[in-house]
Amino acid sequence: MNRSDRRLAGLLVYGGTIAVTLIALGISLAIQRFSATPSYAVFVAAVAIAARYGGKGPALFASVLSLALVDYFLIPPIGVIDFRQPEQGVNIIIFGAVAFIITSMTTRLRRAERDARDRATSLARVNAVLEEQMEEVRSLDESLHDANEFLTDARDAAARLANGALRLQAGTDALSKATTVADVAHVALDGIGNLMPVARGAVYLLRGECLSVLATIGVETSALKAINLAGRSDEDDADDPVARAALRGEAVWLGAEAASASQSASRRWRYHVSLPLVSGDDHIGVLAIDADTAPPGADAERSLIRLFAHSVASALVRARQYDAERGGREAAETLARAREEVLAVVAHDLRNPLALVGTSTEMIAELGDDGERRREMLDIVRRAVKRMNALISDLLDITRLQAGHLALESEPLAVNDLFKQVAMSWTNVLAKREIALHVVFPRAELRVQADLGRISQVLDNLIGNAGKFTQTGGRVVVRAESDAHGAVRFSVADNGPGIAPDAVVRLFDRFWQARRADRRGIGMGLTICKGIVEAHGGRIWCESTPGVGTKFFFTIPSPSPNAAHKISA
Repeated sequence: MNRSDRRLAGLLVYGGTIAVTLIALGISLAIQRFSATPSYAVFVAAVAIAARYGGKGPALFASVLSLALVDYFLIPPIGVIDFRQPEQGVNIIIFGAVAFIITSMTTRLRRAERDARDRATSLARVNAVLEEQMEEVRSLDESLHDANEFLTDARDAAARLANGALRLQAGTDALSKATTVADVAHVALDGIGNLMPVARGAVYLLRGECLSVLATIGVETSALKAINLAGRSDEDDADDPVARAALRGEAVWLGAEAASASQSASRRWRYHVSLPLVSGDDHIGVLAIDADTAPPGADAERSLIRLFAHSVASALVRARQYDAERGGREAAETLARAREEVLAVVAHDLRNPLALVGTSTEMIAELGDDGERRREMLDIVRRAVKRMNALISDLLDITRLQAGHLALESEPLAVNDLFKQVAMSWTNVLAKREIALHVVFPRAELRVQADLGRISQVLDNLIGNAGKFTQTGGRVVVRAESDAHGAVRFSVADNGPGIAPDAVVRLFDRFWQARRADRRGIGMGLTICKGIVEAHGGRIWCESTPGVGTKFFFTIPSPSPNAAHKISA
């Protein structure tokens, strides 16, 4: 408050004091009119009011003014202010004492009231500060509580993460010891169960564009079907989390509703996780898990699961390489043993005709002029030489096929012409064994693009094998017809004893008959046939029923616009 405001406030206080005192005079005069004795107590009230609201100055001013008004209006002589009379002196003393007491008490009360207001204000400020401090304490307490909960959660998460890291290490150690693909798959299913809840699971291996089931846990392998990814995109597989994980290369985490929607109605699991098995840029497969308990939701724990899936993928790559190396090593060892066996057979088979040649030449030298006997010996020598040439030719063909140097003189050939040669070459040969040869001639325009000598070699080999394994009184049927792919399909069928199913798949292996110690051949004929047919761009296969007979098929392309050309296998 500035000086002018204080001055105005003081004037108002003193003006109010004058007004109260005049009111007291009016009341006193009114009382005097109705009674003979005037009342001075009203002025005491005016002084008290002045002291209450104005303080000592207004109270003293009210006292002086009241004495003057009492003397002037109430004490004779009326209308004159004269304090010399004894009665007035006594009144002044009494009134002054009363006014002083009232003023003092009122001032004290006023001071006490002001002090009380100040203390109340101070207490209010202190109370406000205390309230703020209490609020801060409550806020701090809540913060400490939240911090304690956070630290507890962090401690629990750290403990879970540490345990998960130990389990991850144990899982990767087990994966490092697994050597085959199947072993890795089973270790993966055991290891993932240590990192998250597992009710059932499966390891899918990507072969081409198909996810095939490699191993399972909690479900029979036969209960799960392979997943074909051909022509599918990740947008098309919202309801197939396994396919989605394989196509996107990202983990799929499904909650209760989504997991149930993606499963069959026979058994719905509450949660599903599909983890892609990726090693570098290679997509190996998918590790799929179903569970009734929620999998870990923390990023750190899920990262451990992804790391385990990556370790599984790396282990599968290593195991596949190991399996391939082991298979190649076994194949090489088997081939080496087969070579040794076939070379022993060839050496034995060459030794016999060589012995015949040697014996026959010695006998020819001793026969002298016996021409008939000499011709018989020469026939024996020619047959032995032919046999040795056939063996050497087969060995050379095998060598050329292995080196990729089998040259073909390809030209358009009429199938009927081929079959005429077959009939002329084999009818009498098979008839000597009482085996009938039926050559079914196709339509005249049926032609192939082939090397005449090599295709004749294939037909001769297949017909020779059929006659070799067909009993007396049997038959061999040779056919040719167009197939749905524009090629010509040849077939050589017999009604011999047939071939066991497990042997059919190995018929075209090199030296396979030699490994069976079958002395009717060295096991190169069908391998050579396969190489010749494939060099022409065709394929060869066998269908056989034990006790019924065997049928060999091979296809040769029809002539192209460029009729004759030379190719190399």
